[in-house]
Amino acid sequence: MTYREREILDWIRKNPMISQNDLAKELNITRSSVAVHISNLIKKGFIKGKGYVLTEGLGDIIVVGGANIDLTGHVDHQVSRYDSNPGVISTTFGGVGRNIAENLARLGLPVKLITAIGDDYYGDRMTKYCESVGIDMSLSKKYISERTSVYMQILNQIGELDVAVSDMQIVERLTKEMIMDYHHYFDSAKAVVVDCNVSVSVLTYLSEHFGDKLFIDPVSTIKAKKIKPSLKTAYCITPNVYELSELSEGDHMEEMMTDVIKQGVQHVVVTQGEDGVIYYDKKLHKKEAVPATIENVTGAGDAFVAGLVYGFVNEYDFSKSVAYGLKMAKFTVESKTTVSESINERLLEA
Repeated sequence: MTYREREILDWIRKNPMISQNDLAKELNITRSSVAVHISNLIKKGFIKGKGYVLTEGLGDIIVVGGANIDLTGHVDHQVSRYDSNPGVISTTFGGVGRNIAENLARLGLPVKLITAIGDDYYGDRMTKYCESVGIDMSLSKKYISERTSVYMQILNQIGELDVAVSDMQIVERLTKEMIMDYHHYFDSAKAVVVDCNVSVSVLTYLSEHFGDKLFIDPVSTIKAKKIKPSLKTAYCITPNVYELSELSEGDHMEEMMTDVIKQGVQHVVVTQGEDGVIYYDKKLHKKEAVPATIENVTGAGDAFVAGLVYGFVNEYDFSKSVAYGLKMAKFTVESKTTVSESINERLLEA
């Protein structure tokens, strides 16, 4: 697809009934040139002709959420506060939604990421990298004079998080109105995944319209509270025990999980790190974590969600999907990167 053809597709997504004359005015080209480009898009199978009914990307998995540049300082020894710590500093691509999307792409699944990035150096790097690993970025938006999200973290000597700073104001650009423009993509998607970096209105819209295939990642204890209006319709949520406590009443795990299920969500998976998971599938179940040599725990939860989604779109039972999630988490904690570069479908199925 040429650059001009992509421009035309972007305008058609916003307004499927836009005329060729209006397209010509918006793009500052002749109407006859627009006609040629549209003819090419029809030949290539991206649109179906009159009314510009889009076909490209229908049936993909859609992920909505944050995309960050991750700056990581891995300290050699015990973290010493108020002092300089010897260690290794690295720059990688992260963000909960983006991490999930990359894991899915590495498993060979067609996935679109809807996120907001800045018109800056990091934004350009982000787009190029995501596309290089198989993520479709055509629905993501770039905003002039805004910063791409940056997440800065310090890991202790065994790879566990000590402290972090999150600069993610640009995610506020992911509004309900923006998401509604892509309703037909969500409607045809095999699965929809959203992280709680987005607003309550976005979460509620997705759960009300696409709840039967919606996976929600809470992200953090504070952000987990946003899920409450979506519990009655969402397919699956994946909190840890602290996030679960923000969504439910009860004195222990079973009471809290039962309370959430009563609110309507079909599946709850409570992640417990090296202790595995407790999940609800008609009744409570527990699965142990897959033994692993830990290099870096960052991204393990995102990989777990990708494993769940992989099982869902392949129509496996929920227990098998959970097993895939645990295997994905193992591969990730054994990697030095947020998303393991060794992950693929054959490895997961082995």
